[in-house]
Amino acid sequence: VLSIGLLFTVFLFFLSETIVPITINKANTIWLKEVKKKSAVISREKNIWIKGNRSILNIKYYNPTNKTVSGITLYYFDKDFTLMRRVDAEDGFYKNKRWVFHEVMEQIRDKETGNYQVILHEQKVEKLDLLPDDLKRVIKKSEEMNFKELYLYIKNIESEGYDATIYRVDLNAKIAFPFVCIIMCLIATGISIKIKKGRTLSICITYGIGIIFLYWILYSFCLSLGYGGILPPIIASWMANLIFLCFGGLTLLNAE
Repeated sequence: VLSIGLLFTVFLFFLSETIVPITINKANTIWLKEVKKKSAVISREKNIWIKGNRSILNIKYYNPTNKTVSGITLYYFDKDFTLMRRVDAEDGFYKNKRWVFHEVMEQIRDKETGNYQVILHEQKVEKLDLLPDDLKRVIKKSEEMNFKELYLYIKNIESEGYDATIYRVDLNAKIAFPFVCIIMCLIATGISIKIKKGRTLSICITYGIGIIFLYWILYSFCLSLGYGGILPPIIASWMANLIFLCFGGLTLLNAE
């Protein structure tokens, strides 16, 4: 039974490293271009470029945990594609259907002279056809990268001073989650030994569904604590596994 669990663990890790990143990336691209009718390009260096109606938006980094953006540049053009206005901001957040930017430098082109007037703002509100949920789909997510890519991505983000906590949690989770197959096989073995003959199938199915449901709730809860910085990434990713591994061991020890 444990050999089967180990086999499924390897298979699940293989899926997360090969097939899953490709399919999720394509699904998000289809949603953005076909459903939202937006054009977006994301480089491996995490820069996000979004093309709108006579405008281009560049965001250096988006933090999905607190829904903030950093390193924002907005370009506005006329019908001849002449740059009429440029807005640079250090960071910003979404509030009341508008984006609020801080430490803003605005450049406006004079139509007569062609010169640009520079205006500085401590805070400026911009109404953009862009929601935090759109950015959440646009950014390069952990599921779209294999282990090596995610590790290098984290190093890149942290080298520029951005918070990579959520990605560190996901990096540890990429290793931790596949081991659920071995843990569930261990628990299933202990339960099947304890259950009397004649009721094995129905009760095993009931126990199995219940245990998987409880595991997923605990696993998701621990990850959310890690995303919020309450638990260290490695503990947040492995805590559910350790708890259920102990439960599986006790189940086997108490089996008759």
